[in-house]
Amino acid sequence: MRPTPEETLIGATALLRSVLDEPGLPTVAAETVTDVLRMLDQAHRVFVDLPPFLAEDNERMRVLLAELIRELPVAELPARQRIHSYLVERTELNPI
Repeated sequence: MRPTPEETLIGATALLRSVLDEPGLPTVAAETVTDVLRMLDQAHRVFVDLPPFLAEDNERMRVLLAELIRELPVAELPARQRIHSYLVERTELNPI
């Protein structure tokens, strides 16, 4: 899905940095923009730069889910067949 959360954060940061470069920006506005930039930086660290232990947990979960997806029985219901096909396709894009 585009834009990704990371792309959104990068775009918002770039836009706000360009606002700070504008001549005549009132001090209060510059301070507010600077505060927002700090919050965006924090959001980037929390949501994009995952701590190593979370990356490891996510990888273990991905492996487990991929195994479970492959074991799912194909049901007779068309909706379940579509879901199963989609999950198998996504798993095959990033094999273990």
